[in-house]
Amino acid sequence: MLLSINAHAEFYSCHFTEPFFTVFLTTKYGFATVEKFDGVETAGEQSKIVKTKRNKATVEFKLADGATLTIDRNEVGSDGMSDIKFPFTGTYVKGDFRNVGGCDDERTYEGVTLERLGSLNSINGQSFVNFWPGEYGALGGYRAKVKTTIPAKDTWADLRNLNQKSKDCTIRAKKEIVPIKGARSDIYAYLAPTMKGKAVEDIPQIGVKAGETVVVVTPVGENFCVVEANGKIDQTTCPEEIEQVTVMSEESLPEFGKWAYIRCEEGHSAWIYEGVLFKSSDFEFVQYDFNGNEIH
Repeated sequence: MLLSINAHAEFYSCHFTEPFFTVFLTTKYGFATVEKFDGVETAGEQSKIVKTKRNKATVEFKLADGATLTIDRNEVGSDGMSDIKFPFTGTYVKGDFRNVGGCDDERTYEGVTLERLGSLNSINGQSFVNFWPGEYGALGGYRAKVKTTIPAKDTWADLRNLNQKSKDCTIRAKKEIVPIKGARSDIYAYLAPTMKGKAVEDIPQIGVKAGETVVVVTPVGENFCVVEANGKIDQTTCPEEIEQVTVMSEESLPEFGKWAYIRCEEGHSAWIYEGVLFKSSDFEFVQYDFNGNEIH
């Protein structure tokens, strides 16, 4: 299926609670994806954009499944759970169901290199992906063995706005920092550099032949990657001869890898790098299957 590409493409990511779900909408590819969260993140349900209505403050997208997503660009939004302040408010309506949440778009990120689909965004020359890549059939993470405090120098208040001041973050004993077991207010993200490589096989979905260059958006696990070429993305075998395009020379910037946005005992939330948890003797590594059963 070929999708038309708009000259002025827009990408919105809107987050809602009670129930927990996220809407990713791209005018570049002409559809919205709704991902629901109930312990395990779903693959997402897609619906084509059939009508767009705009005025000075809002833009309204009508979808083929009968839903409507309205973005209010004059109102700061909230996902209803975390401390994150989103630049816009989003209202999702489908039948008698209505929910208000927080939204952002590509233009709120600095250093945009590529437009992403679904839950993928580019920030500071990096890929920002809202999951932790890992082995299929298992989700790894960390459990606090004792109550411990992560110092402000090892936390970030906001990975998007690096100017916000960091604070100490105290984590209670037995707190689990694992995508499938964490609190619903927790957010998990993966920061990866922009990379390029040679496709190891034909990828007809994005018009690529084996040996041609593709952009690696993010690794997924088990030698699978999300790649982009010709304005489209697909999940396929990771390319060969991968080279890093993004060079993060400043030590003051967030490191590449897995991050968790955790509610601290002090009452605020903070982004914590996986490497900090791995090096700390106060945390132990744990693994769960996709049904939430611990793997020993």
